[in-house]
Amino acid sequence: MAKRNFSNFQYIMMFIEAVFILPLINIISVFCPYQKIYPLSKKIGSMLLIITPNKKKTISDNLAIIFPDKKYSDKELKEISSIIAGYELRILLEMIAFSRMNFQNLLSYVRITQQDQVSAFYRTQSTGVVAFTLHYGNWELLGSVLNHVGIPLACLVERQFNPWIDKYLQFLRQQLGIKVIYNEISEMKALLTYIKKGSVALVADQTYWFDPLFIPFFNKEAAVPQGTASLALKMKSKLCFGYSKYITKGIYSIDLDMDIISNNDSLDTLSMEQLMKIVYHRYEQIILQDVANWYTLGTDRWALTKDSLKEWKKNPDSSRF
Repeated sequence: MAKRNFSNFQYIMMFIEAVFILPLINIISVFCPYQKIYPLSKKIGSMLLIITPNKKKTISDNLAIIFPDKKYSDKELKEISSIIAGYELRILLEMIAFSRMNFQNLLSYVRITQQDQVSAFYRTQSTGVVAFTLHYGNWELLGSVLNHVGIPLACLVERQFNPWIDKYLQFLRQQLGIKVIYNEISEMKALLTYIKKGSVALVADQTYWFDPLFIPFFNKEAAVPQGTASLALKMKSKLCFGYSKYITKGIYSIDLDMDIISNNDSLDTLSMEQLMKIVYHRYEQIILQDVANWYTLGTDRWALTKDSLKEWKKNPDSSRF
């Protein structure tokens, strides 16, 4: 992805947005104890739904794709929608809280479910590991914990649209010990160098519109990245799955899986499409554990189709959906 260019007016509006939002979040973080962040973000999410009613419809439409035979009550839909609508606030507040904790205190809120997989990750990361993850639970927490236990993990990320919020988010990630690599051409050399000696996490559950692959995701065609699969196949690195999951009272579980490629498959024989089918099948299994943990549920995940992409390429100024 290229760096974005903005007009002077856009810069001014984004600066005003950052000046309002960032101090407010920091004030809330001072007075809100860590264990109260989740219920607070859910309450604020419920209020945000009043001014963003389309968010609830998007979530409802996505739930119908994931659970075609299940009918959600208004109460159930409001509960899930409130969690998703308050998700970004929650993640930011949690990152601030984590950055203020010492590591022992942080670990008291973490349950590593498979210690042997963490040990396997530690042993293999010196040869290079591509770790697939998704916007599920608190993905920054996963990177922070692994870096603290001696597993260097860089995260390939997209820039936030607002450059000031992006700088603040990267500052928080650095405070948590996470190395950030932007998904941009200028960063590719650093990415390849890093992946040869350590591990890189790829978040690949979003909609990809730049020359995507189309594969089944919950039995509906979804646009997924070629670049992620291409990187993993070219580097011939070990592959891993990692994700965090919110349990209760601020406690997260952390899961790692070093066996995402079965004995019957090999990186030498898999195509990009085959690899991403494996990845997205694993995503389905994770999301089904608790769909309210999946932030992307609140986006138009399946809106981009082959036809809409074809129309957009004819007229790039139009909507891609």
